[in-house]
Amino acid sequence: MVESNWARAAHRFSKWYSQIGQDDYWFPPRLRTRECMFQMWSSNMFDRHINFETPKSVLNYLHQRGPKSCFYSTAYYGKPLERKMADKDWKGADLIFDLDGDHLDHVDPFNFPEMLEIIRSLGGNQ
Repeated sequence: MVESNWARAAHRFSKWYSQIGQDDYWFPPRLRTRECMFQMWSSNMFDRHINFETPKSVLNYLHQRGPKSCFYSTAYYGKPLERKMADKDWKGADLIFDLDGDHLDHVDPFNFPEMLEIIRSLGGNQ
């Protein structure tokens, strides 16, 4: 039963990816300098060290592969396709704040706007 549910979800993701266009996505700035990683549906395998020159090339990948999850590096590299970190030629990185609120009382982890508002109201007082 679980297997058929995963197959159904994978099919829906693949269908969704094939129906949307470039204007339906947000792409990170400096796309061509970032490393991307994708989690596949089969045996939780990851496709790593992927790089894209254009948003259209990202869409082509998504349409063809239909991944379970998509990730991109916060760092910028001169050579994002390199396998070893030392060879990637690190140029800089975005500053990211991870605002966790799922552990707070009275927070619905599926209502992100409400969770963010609660985090803001606390202002780091916890």
